[in-house]
Amino acid sequence: LFQPDSDTQADLSGIEQEPLDDADIIASMLQGGIRVTPVRETRVLTIVYTDKDPYMAQRIAKALVQAYIDVSLEIKLSSAQQSLKWMTAKAEAERKKLEKSERALQRYKREHDLITVENKLTLYPEKLTRFSNQLSESESKLKELENLYEQIVAVQGNPQALETIPTVSRNQVIISLRSQILKAQQLIKELSKKYGHKHPRMIKAVDDRNILIREKNNEVKRVIESVRKEYDLAKSRQDNLRELVGETKTNLQDVNERFVQYSIMSREVETNRALYDALNTGLEKTSVTEESQAVNIWVMRTPSLPEGPSNKNPKRMLLLGMVLGLAGGIGLAFFLEYLDNTVKSADDLEQRYGVTVLGSVQEAGKGEAIETIVKDNARSPISESYRLIRSSLLLSSADHPPRTILITSAATQEGKTTTSINLARTMAFGGARV
Repeated sequence: LFQPDSDTQADLSGIEQEPLDDADIIASMLQGGIRVTPVRETRVLTIVYTDKDPYMAQRIAKALVQAYIDVSLEIKLSSAQQSLKWMTAKAEAERKKLEKSERALQRYKREHDLITVENKLTLYPEKLTRFSNQLSESESKLKELENLYEQIVAVQGNPQALETIPTVSRNQVIISLRSQILKAQQLIKELSKKYGHKHPRMIKAVDDRNILIREKNNEVKRVIESVRKEYDLAKSRQDNLRELVGETKTNLQDVNERFVQYSIMSREVETNRALYDALNTGLEKTSVTEESQAVNIWVMRTPSLPEGPSNKNPKRMLLLGMVLGLAGGIGLAFFLEYLDNTVKSADDLEQRYGVTVLGSVQEAGKGEAIETIVKDNARSPISESYRLIRSSLLLSSADHPPRTILITSAATQEGKTTTSINLARTMAFGGARV
């Protein structure tokens, strides 16, 4: 509410105000008879309506209470409906957001073949570990074959040196052929003692030995060739394993990158779903609350029909109030006078404290300098007051006038210096030596 000034009223004078409807007119008429009084230290209100018609007063008092209850309930319902409307709109927006994120997740899974991404994510590390272990074993074996192959190449033209290589010397066929060759040589040695070198038995024994030697040489060549092929195969297998390890690492990195984006989109879907579910739960609770709204207002006592007018004789009540007010004012004045203990006159001071009052000095007028008034205006009432005080001082001890006078007070700035100066001047004017 505001109170417009004159300029504002002048500006608003040309604006046509809306006419009051019947409800506003009735409300303005009833407002003057309503009186609401709160009961102290409680939350109880006393509602009173005054009217000439007692039945009308009773009905309006009841209607006021019921109207207050209805308005309070309407305010609560309006607040609940507003919350329900907001939550409904928010839930609809979150539902659309959830559907959009779910469609985006499905599209991403379809485009990047992530239907079995979780299985692949566990499979690739296992494959990478297995391939890495096989690669380590292959590199170790290849190193051994490489050393063996280098030994074979180093003694390629020396058959006897070739047979000393462990792989060749441990070959069971070659061992067997060596044994047979040794036996053939022993046989030739024994036959040579009996027959000449052209004897058929000698010729046959030599041929058998040569055949065994050729078989041994062929077996050595076969073993060497098998070593070379095994070396080439191990080298090829190593290259294949390195390629598999690199390919597996690439696939694992690619799946990890796709899975990171997949996880982000999945969390977004879960967050949207959780928010949507929370809003739906709140919406259901708000709907139930709206249907079960209650107003904590109770009527402790219904308005009763008045048995008589609340104000029976206005003139008599007014006169009685005036008399009681006057009597109370007079009594209050006497009571305040009784409580007043200040000193108002010289007689009051002598009577209360039992001391002699030598005199009193009236208050100086505006523009008068009381410090020099005895000198400047010796005929003024104030100067006469100081002369009376001088006389009283001198007569207070007729045989021995006082020679020393002490002037004091209870506080500062109360006129000690002024009184001392004016008394001294008054005594000096009377012929005394001061």
